[in-house]
Amino acid sequence: LQRTFAAASKSCPCNNGYYDNAAPLCLPCNYTCSTCSNNRSCLTCNLTRFRTINTLTGLCVCITSYYDNSSTETCLACHPTCLTCIN
Repeated sequence: LQRTFAAASKSCPCNNGYYDNAAPLCLPCNYTCSTCSNNRSCLTCNLTRFRTINTLTGLCVCITSYYDNSSTETCLACHPTCLTCIN
């Protein structure tokens, strides 16, 4: 289900994780986004997934001490002695 009826606005906006492409079906946001305006521009990040917005790229990056594991689409913790890491 990609849309839910909003009684207040009497419309069916796309659910979180999807964006409106002026078509009946919503398209998925980039995996880093919680909400987005298109596939390359996040509006919000899911903080429970250890992400924050990068204002230069428009995507949600992993917070300090975490790294992006694109194969699982999650942020994983660096070794406790590292402030930043790649894997």
